[in-house]
Amino acid sequence: MKTGRKIALLWCFWCVCTAQAQLHSIFLDQLSVDEGLSQNSVFCVLKDSQGFVWLGTADGLNQYDSHQFIHHKHNPFDSTTISNDHILCLYEDSKQNLWVGTADGLNRYDRLTKRFVRYNHRFRKVKEHPVYAVSAIHEDQWHTLWVGTSNGLWRVMPQRNQYQLSVYTPEQTVVHSLYGSRVRCLFEDKNHNIWIGTRAGLNKLIIRNPQLHRIHRTRCRREALDRHRAGSPLR
Repeated sequence: MKTGRKIALLWCFWCVCTAQAQLHSIFLDQLSVDEGLSQNSVFCVLKDSQGFVWLGTADGLNQYDSHQFIHHKHNPFDSTTISNDHILCLYEDSKQNLWVGTADGLNRYDRLTKRFVRYNHRFRKVKEHPVYAVSAIHEDQWHTLWVGTSNGLWRVMPQRNQYQLSVYTPEQTVVHSLYGSRVRCLFEDKNHNIWIGTRAGLNKLIIRNPQLHRIHRTRCRREALDRHRAGSPLR
């Protein structure tokens, strides 16, 4: 028994020492304008498949390689720059395309040319309204992009080298329409249903195949909606 107790005590001592060593090995590095960040208000962060860290700020998109920053900013005289400097969300799809949501539209970063492709004017052709802020982006299992904006939900379907675009907005006469136009977040559950959080409430998007899908409005208690306003991801 004494030998067993000694082994147990030694094991506990080793675990405590290992845990303390791991705690002491944690290193926190701070990045600010002093290190080259374009602005201290960071709204989103993404580490891509190539190892770059992208930081979206209120004054441009920052690309960080662990040594230096590269700034990507809007130029009103250059249509290949990002559409707006206020970056709200970042997403890398299955083909390693980097998508950037801004306060004025959706952008895709071309890694070969190091330029941006803007999708604002293309959506204006679909719906006769200006493009607003893009706050959430998600790719489903069929490689369709769902984009949450301040004026509805966008569906971006890749077709060869082009994208087929559709816009979903609330419609009073349609039962299975979006509940609330200001989309805040998107989340895909284990059954591949996509949950859409808006300022007005919660929606469930059921996708059977790339062509067949339906939006269901979920009923939530008012107290919960007032508390969360559908602004945080579902678990």
